[in-house]
Amino acid sequence: MGPADELLDPRRRDLIARLSRFMENPETDSIGWACLWFADLSTMEDLIKACEQNPPTVSRHISAALKKNDQRAQAIRAWASARSSEDSGEPSADKESDTEEPPTKKRRLTSDPCRAKELCEERDDEKCVLTGFTVPVEVVHIIPRSLGKGEEGLSDFWEALECYWSSEKVSAWKEQVLDPDGVETCSNLMCLVNVARRLWELAVFALKPLSLSEDKRQLEVQFYWLPMNRYQQTMPVTAIPSPFPHNLSSTNAEYTTVLCNIVTDSTIRSGDIFTFKTDDPVGHPLPSMQLLNMQWILTRVLALSGAAWVTEEEPFPDRDNEIEVEEEEDQ
Repeated sequence: MGPADELLDPRRRDLIARLSRFMENPETDSIGWACLWFADLSTMEDLIKACEQNPPTVSRHISAALKKNDQRAQAIRAWASARSSEDSGEPSADKESDTEEPPTKKRRLTSDPCRAKELCEERDDEKCVLTGFTVPVEVVHIIPRSLGKGEEGLSDFWEALECYWSSEKVSAWKEQVLDPDGVETCSNLMCLVNVARRLWELAVFALKPLSLSEDKRQLEVQFYWLPMNRYQQTMPVTAIPSPFPHNLSSTNAEYTTVLCNIVTDSTIRSGDIFTFKTDDPVGHPLPSMQLLNMQWILTRVLALSGAAWVTEEEPFPDRDNEIEVEEEEDQ
């Protein structure tokens, strides 16, 4: 198993080729293209069946949904920009009550941003969960803070996801993100050293959730460096992306950056497995598997599409260094 086995799946390649035949113009931007390469196969199969049953009507809908789409672009970009802009400051604390509550009860109140941050720091022993560094360590959100501010104003984001992932999967993500505690909870936070946090924001690496122990005291994740691409305004839907490299020990050669684990005295490489631990799965819960899964999928979409590198000054520019794709095969 690697960082992007989806890109090597011949069944996926066939489904994308079949979908493209129903499009009036089989081109899109790199965001729509990347979403297809990480979409649920069942969702693509459903789209193809719908096209076959009612070609003219559905084909127009498919073409509109898959071509360059400002709604989708802004939705995915919202994910990218929220990651980089909202974790930079200290959380705002709600006004504390004058009434002192029992320690056990207070420990379980995680909807308060400051309290959630404290719980995360206590759980992670104020150390970066990847490098073991203690300074300068920051608490970061797995799912951006803005996504937990209620569904109003975020309908475009969720609708964009439902074009590519099953309604069951998106509903499960929404349930976690829109939980009464929102994203300001210990299970949506982790400690990272500042350079790792910035690389995380730019989708330079992602964490693949592997397993959670039955007692919920240990969580295994796998670290992967991701390619650093640039957004493309137009590209064929059927363009085959180059596989994500395995066994990397740094970012792309052009932007070489490494992370080191001071506990093992080694460079962090793609494929390395980390075990997050907690002594109190109720009061200091580990990161949510559901939220980590959402992060795993969308962070790879950001990396493949280049959307994480878009700036406010240059909203969606074309760049000289295009996304690497393989030679297209005859379909």
